[in-house]
Amino acid sequence: MWSIGVLAYMLLASALPFECEDRNRSFSVRRKVTIEKIQKNKLTFKEERWKSISAEAKEFIKALCKTNIDKRWTAHEASKSTWIQKQSKLSDFIDGDDDEDGLLEKISRGLQDYSKASDLKKLGLLILAHRTPTTGDIVKLRKVFQKLDYENDGVITVNEFKGALGSLYPESDLDKMFHGIDIEQNGTIGYSEFLAATFETMFDLEENKLREVFSILDEDNTGFVSQKKLQEILGRECKNGSISELLNETDLVLDAEISVDEFLDLFHFTKRKKANTVLGPLMVS
Repeated sequence: MWSIGVLAYMLLASALPFECEDRNRSFSVRRKVTIEKIQKNKLTFKEERWKSISAEAKEFIKALCKTNIDKRWTAHEASKSTWIQKQSKLSDFIDGDDDEDGLLEKISRGLQDYSKASDLKKLGLLILAHRTPTTGDIVKLRKVFQKLDYENDGVITVNEFKGALGSLYPESDLDKMFHGIDIEQNGTIGYSEFLAATFETMFDLEENKLREVFSILDEDNTGFVSQKKLQEILGRECKNGSISELLNETDLVLDAEISVDEFLDLFHFTKRKKANTVLGPLMVS
């Protein structure tokens, strides 16, 4: 069971647990440090890569990597863990070969995080997803979307969404999550919305790419995104009150404008409290 915990760590983090961080030390010293970490059960999740991994996954790994066998989970306990139960349902929609890098975990976490994100962050991720060339991971996500869309009508309905995630979250949470992802607020999740929702946990966000997105929003190169600019981008259907609300949840300086630094901060902090969206008029196909 200890080995399973180690393998889970490696699959999710693409790194070794208990490893000596100083690569300049000799092999014998690094080996000694690793053994000491194992004996003292010094397992950490501080690296950047762990920010997108759920607490349930970390709990699963920690419970299996305990040095004391009496405190380590048994196979039965591991199979009943929250994380394993969550993965088993989603796994019906993912080919085994596609989950080598923790695709299940990333999709589940991405959908949850995106549904709670600020509207401006959702817009940024939507633009990023639209501008990203087709890669192997994009192909994998497309395959998952097509399987979730079992009616084969090009969208994921609320019933299809609940069918895939029903064992993972309470129904009330699923309703909030669905409506938080449904940018158009038309009762379905399109492929662009699904791709945007899973983008942050699937790909490393590069600052230069985020700055490019900001430049798209800042069409006249003033260095700020104002209420007027957002009104033009989102369309006339958006009321001024909704645009003001979007600004207020992002504008840290409270100057009625969003700077590039405030925009970049969206991708490090989650401050959203509700699932309603003002992005309905905007949709990237």
